[in-house]
Amino acid sequence: MKDRPKAHEDMDEVYTIFKTYPKNSMMPAITAGPQHKEMVSMMIVANDDTIEMINKEKEFDVQITTYVENVHDGKEKNLVMRFDMYFHNAHAVYEGIITDEPRGRQKEFVEVLKNTDTIDLWITDEQREVKRVVPLKWEYEKAKNVLDKFLQ
Repeated sequence: MKDRPKAHEDMDEVYTIFKTYPKNSMMPAITAGPQHKEMVSMMIVANDDTIEMINKEKEFDVQITTYVENVHDGKEKNLVMRFDMYFHNAHAVYEGIITDEPRGRQKEFVEVLKNTDTIDLWITDEQREVKRVVPLKWEYEKAKNVLDKFLQ
């Protein structure tokens, strides 16, 4: 995977509320990608250990897992996207939770996931300085059984 350096310039526009997210968190967003096609971006406010690892290693593997989290006694469901980052001698995990507030947000998010083949992973430090923007290959079909539940 390669960095997307120009994307650093767009950080404030993409994440207007990112400064409110704590360290060790992940924030999902729908953004405009190439040719103004909608795509999903995930921003990590990384801890110092993760920042150190991404500074040391040019390339690392990322595995994306999706699952449903029941909330409010099962009356509502959250979509969770887990990003496992595998470095040479370490492993970091971040999860982004997509709630349905405002109503319809999950469906909109899944529709965009269905129609894209890339997720941009923005990695920032605690001061919200962008350290890397990594485009990740996304295959909807691998998560279809979980994601289609949000299209109904």
